[in-house]
Amino acid sequence: MFSKALKKTSFANFVSKHFYSSNRAGNLYTWGSIPAGLGSRVSAVTDDIMTPRLIEEFHGNVTKVSMGPQHSAAITEDGSLYTFGYDRYGNLGLNITGGLVMKPTLVSFFKTNNQRVIDVACGKDHTVALTEGGDVYTWGHGGRRGFLRELLQPAIGPLGHGVNTHRSVPTAVEALRGLPPIQSITTGNQFCLALNADSDLYNWGRGKHGVFGNGSQADLKVPALNDTIKELREHNGIRITKLKACDNYTLALFDDGSLWGWGNNNQGQIGCGHRIGVEQLDIDYDHPVKVDYFQGRRVVDFDAGEDMAIVLTEDNQVYYMGLRLIWQPEKFPLPENKRVKKVTASYGTVAVITEDNYIYSKNPFVGNAEEDYKTGLFVADNSIFKGGDIIDIGGSYRNRFAIVKN
Repeated sequence: MFSKALKKTSFANFVSKHFYSSNRAGNLYTWGSIPAGLGSRVSAVTDDIMTPRLIEEFHGNVTKVSMGPQHSAAITEDGSLYTFGYDRYGNLGLNITGGLVMKPTLVSFFKTNNQRVIDVACGKDHTVALTEGGDVYTWGHGGRRGFLRELLQPAIGPLGHGVNTHRSVPTAVEALRGLPPIQSITTGNQFCLALNADSDLYNWGRGKHGVFGNGSQADLKVPALNDTIKELREHNGIRITKLKACDNYTLALFDDGSLWGWGNNNQGQIGCGHRIGVEQLDIDYDHPVKVDYFQGRRVVDFDAGEDMAIVLTEDNQVYYMGLRLIWQPEKFPLPENKRVKKVTASYGTVAVITEDNYIYSKNPFVGNAEEDYKTGLFVADNSIFKGGDIIDIGGSYRNRFAIVKN
């Protein structure tokens, strides 16, 4: 029993050391097909929006970025939070509702209240942030959809405040206060998840597609403990080390190296789908399912994108799934002499960043990539980032980013 516990602890420390403890800062580059969420004045008509652009408002001090479908957020070294993009319901947290903010703008609430932001996640029309003290704040679309529509079907939003009012400034999720501090947050289209220091998972928002993985599609006005995940954790003696939601599904990595998923699997992105001809079975999973195709190898990292996901195992092997083509994990044909630094998934593509700062992708991920016809991969180097060291890279939807040490 002791050796088993020690093995799991060592593995969790390995994952934490290699993928979550880095707070290195760098310059922010963005690119993608939704100009509003890129943080610079670009035009989809006149500009090459797939070529990364340096966001000059930052000066090598960005540590974390999240990109939603049409708005984005960035955290700097001092714990400040900046947002930019479309603001439909107050989702930028700038005390405005409606409009377009092209340049990164400080969310002054946290500065004013002496709060350092350590994590952020952007959903469809909302944002969730985690502070150094373990408090969770949400803002944006509260669920309200107009008087007549409310009469037909009362709506629940992803904010977790118990009401469906839109919020244009960060508002604390009071139901999470008084619990062990929250350590991790993530969000999908209209739902949120938060993991606390006791490894208890709380979720709230729209429950459609089984996004909570608790056996129900019921909406939740305020955070509720996920008893299904708790039972899975206690029965198997495992804890979540990484959690990522996107669109209407979630993937979770546990400290035994197992990967689980739940929610909508309409593209095969969870990696557990089955297909008969052109028809797919098991589109929604309202309980966690194990992604069990790695021949006993531990998963050490993964990423979830809008319609694809990507997985890294302990022996430097990479797998990907989704795009309504790959229903179970398929091996990524990375050159054998390359060591993986980071994996990422976004709309229509997955990418691997190697230790020598090359980017290998299925389908084009960045503007300067050239296709290798032998492997079917697109390959780019870091020259498009002025030769800098790629610290982080991502973008789950149709925009992408890189944090680069120049």
